[in-house]
Amino acid sequence: FLLTTKNVEIGGAGWMAALPLIGGAVGGMLGGTLQSWLIQKTGNRRWSRSSIGLVGKMLATVFIFVSLSFDSALAIVLVFALGLLAWRLILAYNRTKDSAYLALITLSTAFFASSLFNFSIWSTWWLLTYFVLFAIISASHGKPFVIKKILTES
Repeated sequence: FLLTTKNVEIGGAGWMAALPLIGGAVGGMLGGTLQSWLIQKTGNRRWSRSSIGLVGKMLATVFIFVSLSFDSALAIVLVFALGLLAWRLILAYNRTKDSAYLALITLSTAFFASSLFNFSIWSTWWLLTYFVLFAIISASHGKPFVIKKILTES
């Protein structure tokens, strides 16, 4: 599939075929850690285990559909990296309730949702607009280093 449909070289296809296994191993360890934390936090084993399974399957579904909509392996990796940034923004907003985080979440959602309507998010003007607006919003509210703060906080 990767060789014929996505025009990936044989060496790259081997690494990409191994990525789901690596992701499964890392996801299993993180899911187990998160599950233990939820059991201690809530005391409910059934809810904790069920929620981890539900979230894992929902994320896998999203990843599959997103990966099918792009032709380039690099584009898929970039979209998932930006998705991780969006997740960190959501966590930061829930923690601080700062409107700058909410504006960044809205901007990122609009940017990625545009691809669902057959609009290329790789257009130069669209990328430039996204990153300029992201920088302006990040610098607002007297917090010019929002990205550094988000990536360093846990």
